[in-house]
Amino acid sequence: MRVIGGPVAARQRDPGQPNILLIVADDLGYGDLGCTGSPVVETPYLDRLASEGTQATQFYVNAPVCSPSRASLLTGRWPHRYGIEDVLYMHDRRGLPAEEVTLAEVLQQHGYATALIGKWHLGKHNPFLPTRQGFQTFFGLLGGSHDYYTHWRADYYDLWRGESPVHNSLYTTEQLTAAATATIREMADRPEPFFLYLAYNAPHEPLQAPDAYRQRYVGRIPDEKRQTYAAMITCMDESIGQVLYTVEQLGLRSSTLVLFLSDNGGQLRSGASNYPWRGDKGDLLEGGVHVPLLARWPGHIRPGTETEALGCDADLFTTILRAAHAPLPTDRIIDGENFLPALTGRTRRGREEICWRYQHQRAIRAGDWKLVGIAGEPPALYDLPVDRVEGTDLSGIYPEVVRELVGKWESFYGVRWDAGPARPRPASRARPAGPTTPRLRAQRRVPVPRAR
Repeated sequence: MRVIGGPVAARQRDPGQPNILLIVADDLGYGDLGCTGSPVVETPYLDRLASEGTQATQFYVNAPVCSPSRASLLTGRWPHRYGIEDVLYMHDRRGLPAEEVTLAEVLQQHGYATALIGKWHLGKHNPFLPTRQGFQTFFGLLGGSHDYYTHWRADYYDLWRGESPVHNSLYTTEQLTAAATATIREMADRPEPFFLYLAYNAPHEPLQAPDAYRQRYVGRIPDEKRQTYAAMITCMDESIGQVLYTVEQLGLRSSTLVLFLSDNGGQLRSGASNYPWRGDKGDLLEGGVHVPLLARWPGHIRPGTETEALGCDADLFTTILRAAHAPLPTDRIIDGENFLPALTGRTRRGREEICWRYQHQRAIRAGDWKLVGIAGEPPALYDLPVDRVEGTDLSGIYPEVVRELVGKWESFYGVRWDAGPARPRPASRARPAGPTTPRLRAQRRVPVPRAR
């Protein structure tokens, strides 16, 4: 592990350091929480969390798929800086480079007990394991998904405690919750604050849920896939409720910063709804990268508030370290900005812009403008407050804005907008990833996604 500061044993706890509970859902649709507008999916505990804190309505992830999004969250850096710009697949031998400094490593070096309960998806081999990347405690899965009961994915068994396999047939979401509550109780007895990264793999495929949860949606949701998907979310929500109850029961509520988000947009084929956005997991349209962020920190974050400040998951790295009174690494570029002033209401301003590239897609959001396109094809320009479904292309009306945004994107990445792989032909996916061809023009509108 890289040494970020002095030895932990030499440090005394700063009484201003909060516990950090960072909860991440997997492939959660933006429109599949009550607090984001779902009329059907039951999420009373996350809705309560939103009402007890703040909700960031203009928050994004740095990639539309799992591995690079999670790596940005844990390093505060854009995917091209650490070399993971796509999903790490089942037999991939790569991982988050050992040279990267994770949030867990910085916090551990500055007095925190650290634990990961849940999904890692940043490498299955040494030196990429979470136990080698700053997490003192680990229970969960190393890969991107597994069967929720057998814990196998094809020929790979994937449920671990530390670096040893754990064999059982318990439903993953429920046993992650049991592990999380036990870990909180154990860490609460220690003098140092804790950082718990609780990374559920729900509602990622395969679609599996305990029958008691699925029965709640029989007769209410006609599609069986969406029934199971909704049941997985409700099970996760009740699990989060148990974790938050444990925090309160131990008297830690006022001293714990709780953050909740999804790693990317929902996968439509699984029954997700990204309403009101258009797009899917894997897209740089809003549906792939615009995610809910909920935050609670009593005495610091006013309850029942919202912020429209622009932010992204790399910002949470810096935000958490600022809250923990821990310094940022100084030997590398840290892209994340401090989002805490936006969460606490001290400012309405967030970051100026967010850039993305994923496979053949490119995008940038700057202010109200968003430019999105495919390498080798003309990009489309959208005015998001007016056109949140990205259905009216204004590039022909505002060519100077297109040039400005392309320039910002190229300056950030150090390559030309049209460089890199073009759209695969024939397409590797049945659904177009990003803007259609021919591109959406100003006079053409797409249907508004419906809440389900």
